[in-house]
Amino acid sequence: MGHSVGHWEGDTLVVDVTGFNGKNWFDRAGNFHSASLHLVERLTPITADAIRYEVTIEDPEVFTRPWRIAMPLYRRLEPNIQLIEYPCIEFAEEFLYGHVRKNQLVKRWEGETMIIDITRKVPPGDRFFEWYRK
Repeated sequence: MGHSVGHWEGDTLVVDVTGFNGKNWFDRAGNFHSASLHLVERLTPITADAIRYEVTIEDPEVFTRPWRIAMPLYRRLEPNIQLIEYPCIEFAEEFLYGHVRKNQLVKRWEGETMIIDITRKVPPGDRFFEWYRK
């Protein structure tokens, strides 16, 4: 729930993440962070089945200095594993989650076969929307 910008350095994908909206946890334990949180993530192939993940974490309002963690991420290799297809559809995120944005991203979409004018409608009592908009 921040702004991610990636670029390649050789075979390493480097992702710079800033602008966190404060609606996310810092980690699985629920530790907090400030609006100044800045991450630099690095994903480097090790083998065909493993990637090295490194992240440098900087938040001068919470931590006294930047710090880094690194770990390998492994592809699951169970026999008969099935991957579920996730088709990437234009503006799917806007159609599914656009109602929780503070500012509407898309008001009109034109595809090859249709034009759609988008008007937000939030169901009354939508608890997630009410929590997110605060």
